[in-house]
Amino acid sequence: MTENPYQSSTVDLPPVKKTPVSRKLIWVGSILLVLAGLCILATVIGLVWWESAILDSDTPQASDLASAISRALIPLYFFWPLAIIGFTLLMIGIGTRRRDRK
Repeated sequence: MTENPYQSSTVDLPPVKKTPVSRKLIWVGSILLVLAGLCILATVIGLVWWESAILDSDTPQASDLASAISRALIPLYFFWPLAIIGFTLLMIGIGTRRRDRK
């Protein structure tokens, strides 16, 4: 045996072929994940805005705080579907890229 089995080989893998479908899936998945991130950001900004509005009022009530929190969490309801669909499309797009066969 003349070759070392633990040494890496010099065989180069062919470049990954990006099909139009996989490229579109990756783009759509990435856009959906960015939109999910914007939903989180909108939720945080809404919570800060509503809390400051409640604290600045003369007589803050618990019901006002509860309704403000429920209104601020509305963008969060869109986060999970966007994140799940975006991540799934991104993984499918990466998985459908093919290597060229010789």
